[in-house]
This record gives sequence, C-alpha cells and structure tokens, in this order.
Amino acid sequence: MLQGDTSLKPLTGSQASEIMPRVSPDGHWVAFVSTESGLSQVVVQPFPGPARGSPIQISSSGGFEPVWAPDGRRLFYRSNGHFVEASVSTTPTFRVTSTANFMDDTYRPFGAPHANYDVSPDGKKLLVVKGETPRLVVVHNWWSEARRRMRGEGGK
Repeated sequence: MLQGDTSLKPLTGSQASEIMPRVSPDGHWVAFVSTESGLSQVVVQPFPGPARGSPIQISSSGGFEPVWAPDGRRLFYRSNGHFVEASVSTTPTFRVTSTANFMDDTYRPFGAPHANYDVSPDGKKLLVVKGETPRLVVVHNWWSEARRRMRGEGGK
C-alpha cells in the first residue's frame, strides 16, 4: 500500500512526448525517452522531481528502451541497430563516463511503451525477447468460410 503523499506530480515541464521511464536501482534517478530534441533520445534526471534543471541526454543519435544495470552504474538502451551500454557516475553530479555498443540488436522491438529486454543480476547479459515474424494468411472466399464456420460446420 502506498503511504505518504500520493498526489500526482509531473516528472518534467516539457511538452515533448516522454515514455519508457525506468527508476534507477538507488531510486535517485529516472531514465526515460524524450522527443524534446526532435528525435527520440534517452535522458536521465533526478527522481523524484520536480526536475532540477534540464534532463541529461544519454544517447547521441537516438535511443529508446532504457534499462538500468542492477549496480546503477550502467544504463543500457537501443540505438541504431545496437544495444548501447552507457557507464555513468552519480557523484558529485550525474554524468556519462563512456558509451559503447554492447551487442548488435538483431531483435525486433515490439513498440510497447516499455523495454522488451532486461539486464541479468550480474549485469553481464541481456535477456531479449525475440519477436516472431508476422505471418500473412490469405483466405479465399472469406465470407463463405465465415458463414460455414458459423453454421457449425467447423474444419480448418
């Protein structure tokens, strides 16, 4: 059960689209995707708000689906056909110390408002949901087939 002040408070004052939030393991930061720059970028800001200053941009050429490593010192996200690992420092202020491609992203994102992968407890592996390639099914005489099935004549 929630305790204390449970009133809604805006995370940012931006008019941009902001999706896919992930709170850091220590609870002091939130990573999310913002379109404020005109491109979907992964950004981080203090949590809980209100925001003190502008969000800190993590991705440089677009990014989505941010996920924190359990140690809170790395943030993973998807960008341009790669899973990217951003190493971060939170003291004395939040900053990115390095970024590197962690692995190729050959997996199809589902377009859900959250990540479809997670980081292992040791922070060394990603568990990625592999999407199925959609199948196209063509049914000739669709109305006749539907009427036949509705009459209980079954069959495939």
